Amino acid sequence: MEIGKEAVLPAGQAARPQADVGPSAVGFGVIGKDIYLFLENLGPDPLTANKVKLESYWIDPNTQKHVSEQKLERSVSIEVGDNQVLKVGTIPSGFDPKNPSKFGLKITSLDFDDPNPQNNTLEKEPQSVSAEPPPPPTPPQIATPQQQTKEVPKAQGGGTVATFKNNTAHPIVYLSIDGGQSVIGAGLGILPNKSYEVATTPGKQHTFLAMNGFWEGNTRNDFYRWDWKIQQGETFTFNNPSIAELLAPSKKATYWEGEFWTGFPVTPHTAGFCFYPNGKFTFYVDGQQDDTGDYTLTKYDDTLIVKFKATGDGPPKETFDGWYYETKGFFQMKNGPADWNLIEYYSYPNVACP
Repeated sequence: MEIGKEAVLPAGQAARPQADVGPSAVGFGVIGKDIYLFLENLGPDPLTANKVKLESYWIDPNTQKHVSEQKLERSVSIEVGDNQVLKVGTIPSGFDPKNPSKFGLKITSLDFDDPNPQNNTLEKEPQSVSAEPPPPPTPPQIATPQQQTKEVPKAQGGGTVATFKNNTAHPIVYLSIDGGQSVIGAGLGILPNKSYEVATTPGKQHTFLAMNGFWEGNTRNDFYRWDWKIQQGETFTFNNPSIAELLAPSKKATYWEGEFWTGFPVTPHTAGFCFYPNGKFTFYVDGQQDDTGDYTLTKYDDTLIVKFKATGDGPPKETFDGWYYETKGFFQMKNGPADWNLIEYYSYPNVACP
């Protein structure tokens, strides 16, 4: 007999699929009060309408005993390397978030063979998959020019300095004149609402490159840059970029997209904005136009978050607040459904608006 040769099955009998099925690295997630499991198929066979038995329970944090035990069957169809989301339980009444319980689940294959059934029991505290805003970044500690930078003296005869005024939310941390080294040293900056004078050669136009941002030790973090020209005696004022320059850079319509999840079975959806440089937007849900409207700046501040609002034309006419994270390049907005209220949007500059 040839070793490894497949045996011939009796007439009318089909081979049972072989599939290593178990919890994915995501494990349990909570949407509202419902608990979902991300079930993964590592192969070698795909599953099509195959059955699994799910035995779930809670582990009492005080007694460590199993409580609220349930048994049910589910049909799964999972390609190799893919996963399926299953609702496997609900958070019981009286659940104390300050003394959380672990949720346990045992998965048993019913009409297929799982080569690793020992891996199919999971006990852990379910984690919320509803989006929540992260805490604002800690404002960086900026050294002040008044304390650590000597004032550049004016040249004899006057009129031989160029003045740089900072009207942005962040210090100017780099300033180079005519391609030379920055006149601002490590850890220093022209603070917001402050000015700085640089001696220049009379009767000559000068080029300069400037960037604002903040310092972490001797590491400079740059946000926005200015590459311009200035004459002696002139004042150049640095201003914050407009919200249109952030959301529709290079004066081009720019598409931003985020995802949210709804329902049972859990279904992923997309939400998208097309921001135009004239302050207008078009809003999409799952690629279909849902609303149009206007977006405006609310506030720049030193938390590294730019606040803006988007007002739809409706009906109904609604306004939503947005938070653009300068160090991350994405924004968040609470315009999702109740179970996934906060959506995180990322730009896709090479993707045309739908």
